[in-house]
Amino acid sequence: MGARLFDEAAHRASAVSLNGAFTPWTYSIRNWRTTDSVRMFKARLDRMETPMTQFRSMTKAALLLFLCAASPSLAHTKLVASTPAANATVAKPGKIVLTFNEKLVATFFKAELLMTSMPGMADHPPMKMTGYTTQMSADGKSVTLLLKRALPAGGYVLKWSAAGLDTHRMTGELPFNVK
Repeated sequence: MGARLFDEAAHRASAVSLNGAFTPWTYSIRNWRTTDSVRMFKARLDRMETPMTQFRSMTKAALLLFLCAASPSLAHTKLVASTPAANATVAKPGKIVLTFNEKLVATFFKAELLMTSMPGMADHPPMKMTGYTTQMSADGKSVTLLLKRALPAGGYVLKWSAAGLDTHRMTGELPFNVK
């Protein structure tokens, strides 16, 4: 063979990095004598994984893994159904049921029932209602407020706050009327 295309041992002396370790990407193109060997060297560099390309690959993989694994946990607690429904008019309910999109942490659930209007009274200030207990369903997605006595006629707002497994507290209101 007339031209020496690649002699790795001859170029190791110029391919030592600052810390003294041999790294293939520290070869200097100025040390090559023929265009064929430069082309081969550039092709080899293109195929080689440098620490930066490895870092980029690992970062992309970690980000993809985080987005795939964390997406269910990023969802917050939302009220998906209730009895009575929002803004509904009902006849003296004995219980109020709230259904959420995910399992709740029971210690984070709070509810406050307020009477906001009463027939025959203008400018009725909100009045806190007592006399109910809360009960969590077996699956942890529903909460029932069991009323000890039926609610009198008027307008009501149930203010709730709840948190799922992500422990991010969400709040909401459920307005309804009793006839």
